[in-house]
Amino acid sequence: MGTPRGPKRPVPNARTPYEGTALLGDPLHGYIPFTVPYPWNPRERTEKDLLDSPWMQRLRYIYQLQSARWVYPSAEHSRFVHSLGAMWVAGKFARHLYPSLKATLPETPSEACVEELLRLAALLHDIGHGPFGHFFDDNYLEQYGLTHERVGREIILKALGGVIRRIRRSPHAPFAPGEGIDPRWITFLINKTDAEQVPAGMPRWVRFLQPLLGGSTRPTTSTMSCATLTCAGSPSGRWISTG
Repeated sequence: MGTPRGPKRPVPNARTPYEGTALLGDPLHGYIPFTVPYPWNPRERTEKDLLDSPWMQRLRYIYQLQSARWVYPSAEHSRFVHSLGAMWVAGKFARHLYPSLKATLPETPSEACVEELLRLAALLHDIGHGPFGHFFDDNYLEQYGLTHERVGREIILKALGGVIRRIRRSPHAPFAPGEGIDPRWITFLINKTDAEQVPAGMPRWVRFLQPLLGGSTRPTTSTMSCATLTCAGSPSGRWISTG
């Protein structure tokens, strides 16, 4: 198991280092922090609201590797577990990328806002999946001209958009005054079919981030590769873990 990791510095406005955050243990990445309401602000909207939603909880019952568990009995991790790992890796990507992004595009908002945008995009990237994952896309959704990304877009905009708009911090810091996350930024980042058709009004800094969630080095793929190798019995998954 990886070395437990959590926030290393107090979040502003918190009275203790872990106030306003909780931890989930992951076999690859150690402890993954996520935001929860401060005790004095129980109505605050945080990542916990998304994790507790029926849309995320249903991913606990969808296997990441479809039927591979019939050959590799330990390969039973779910889309929910995968999404948690992807969120953690995406946040790390964001913090490493931020200085160069801000230097290139001065209009880029605070580091916490960029970090949270990528965390939420990674957390929600599989929220439209049906039973048997991509098999469901190819053998059911395709006849309706749909993909799990398009289904996920509707869930994010119509079911979760109200929560997303009210989130005001990442696990490491609050957003700058006046900042927030537009759910359309998330759907743009995760919807591959829209990559070449940039919606009107999409900020330049969001467009710059879109390739980060595509390709072989994206947080979702790197997390999946590590988990797949580890759960299938290969030690290589632990060696290449980005946690």
